[in-house]
Amino acid sequence: MAYQCPLCHQPLALNVRTYKCADNHQFDVAKEGYVNLMPAHHKRSKDPGDNKEMTMARREFLGAGYYDTLRNHVAKLIASYYQESAATLLDIGCGEGYYTHAVAIRLTRIMNNHKRSA
Repeated sequence: MAYQCPLCHQPLALNVRTYKCADNHQFDVAKEGYVNLMPAHHKRSKDPGDNKEMTMARREFLGAGYYDTLRNHVAKLIASYYQESAATLLDIGCGEGYYTHAVAIRLTRIMNNHKRSA
């Protein structure tokens, strides 16, 4: 997956856990594995986004299974559009990937089934 710097539109290159462009704009990969490409000056406060307590509350809520049916339906719907030649999915603005993780699992199963039947 090739990322583009949202500030100068140059390609971003991954170096260990940081994406960086030629103009030295940098975007760190979070410990959860995602990268937030929204520049801080485009956000509406000095402390944009969710704080630690909000993040933990969301994880606890989602982990309780309240949205499992919806998440599984979203994953099934996306997988129904899957084509082996176009297996790239970009998750933009979707938090920590609650839905994307389910989609990735479903698509991995589909890809493994295609390999076994080939």
